[in-house]
Amino acid sequence: MEEIYNKRMESENILLNSLLMSSSGLDRCPEGIFLSNQCFTILGDRPSNWTEAKKRCQSQGLVLAEPSDNVVVPLRRLLLQGYGGTSFWVNAQGNLRTFMWPRANKALESDSPLWSPGQPGDRATPLHCLALL
Repeated sequence: MEEIYNKRMESENILLNSLLMSSSGLDRCPEGIFLSNQCFTILGDRPSNWTEAKKRCQSQGLVLAEPSDNVVVPLRRLLLQGYGGTSFWVNAQGNLRTFMWPRANKALESDSPLWSPGQPGDRATPLHCLALL
């Protein structure tokens, strides 16, 4: 898998916790991380909750990221290298049993590499949102 990481972005945005977003088309993709035909960009000033993050994305013509399973591991590795332990909002939202990707209208499977070991747990609250760690 070809991985391109924009070092300029790393130096500009590492100052604050950041927000992870993806564009729906590479033709309008801002500078960022490109993995397997998916584009991700990171913006500084991380919102305090998922709703604020979603609104911030929409105000810039972007959407919260919905990384496919095949890019989760390399994406997480690149984010750890560039941002350490920062967490990033993603577009999954759900209840006690199911998390959904809204754009794809698809459930986030319980064996997805997005989940930490032992997750999803049974302590989620209704309308719980997901962050990439």
